[in-house]
Amino acid sequence: MATARTAAVTALLMFACVGAASAFAQNIGATLQGLITDEQHGVLPGVSVTITNTETGLSRLAVTDGSGWYRAPALPPGMYEMTAELGGFVTLKRSGLVLTTGQEPRIDITLQVASVKETVEVVAASPLVDTTSHTLGTTITRKDLDSIPLVDRNFLSLANMTPGITGVGGAGVNTAGQPSRNNSYLVDGVSNDDTIVSSSRGGFSLESVREYVVLANQFSAEYGIASGAIVSVVTRSGTNRNEGRVFFFDRSEQLDAQDPFSHAQGSGKAPFSQQRWGGYWGGPLVRDQLFYFGSYEGCTFSRHRSSRRRWWRSISGSGRIPPTIIRPS
Repeated sequence: MATARTAAVTALLMFACVGAASAFAQNIGATLQGLITDEQHGVLPGVSVTITNTETGLSRLAVTDGSGWYRAPALPPGMYEMTAELGGFVTLKRSGLVLTTGQEPRIDITLQVASVKETVEVVAASPLVDTTSHTLGTTITRKDLDSIPLVDRNFLSLANMTPGITGVGGAGVNTAGQPSRNNSYLVDGVSNDDTIVSSSRGGFSLESVREYVVLANQFSAEYGIASGAIVSVVTRSGTNRNEGRVFFFDRSEQLDAQDPFSHAQGSGKAPFSQQRWGGYWGGPLVRDQLFYFGSYEGCTFSRHRSSRRRWWRSISGSGRIPPTIIRPS
């Protein structure tokens, strides 16, 4: 009897854990959807729509329903191509589709009757426009992170580009008069909130971020728990291409302007030294199936604190979540 009771309690706990994990996991990908018709505008059920990620080989198959509608949710961000096929009709292939986090573009397709087997290919497509969502938000892409200078290498600094964001600083992102403690932070769909300090639980290397979306207002009910902003981060992963890079940044008082306070005192520039270094590397283990990715970022920081007349040095290293050690020297 006791054994049966123990087994029942264990099963209940496992069910609760699985349910909680499912409840907190959010849709971090894009959704591709649309209507497929013939040249007379009649809907076409049973059309096979294959959507393939050209970076990883991930393939998703969607079939149109009785009303000619197809929908492919939870597509990881990246470059895609899609193919629409139905017997007796010309196969249509469209490439150059760039999908980002939270995007829900609609692509309607018209198939032509085929006299012989042929394929129509559309390349260099224009950027997709999401006409189905009313959410106020902005996606910060990897191109933005690489091309816009970040003095502190904190990816959240670019959240200022989002409409509705009134500032980035202090404990986090401020939006539409809401304090930062009302925000929610997600990493790959999983909550990264620190309920003790009402902020993000931890940071990670800028090199490990693929992109992130800042939703300032009117986001869907799936996000739920925040009345402020939603910051949803998608981390990078390996692809079919071996790639990586290393970096080193050095900053010292010789290249800095003198602050007005030390200038007024005639004390000269305060000693300052900061070095940041790291890199990443990723690629395939099994092409189109299994990939690897790793990143590291380190920092040494020294400056003179006039209040204590000491030098402080902090050393941090990061893969996903970096430890930080601060000690006087």
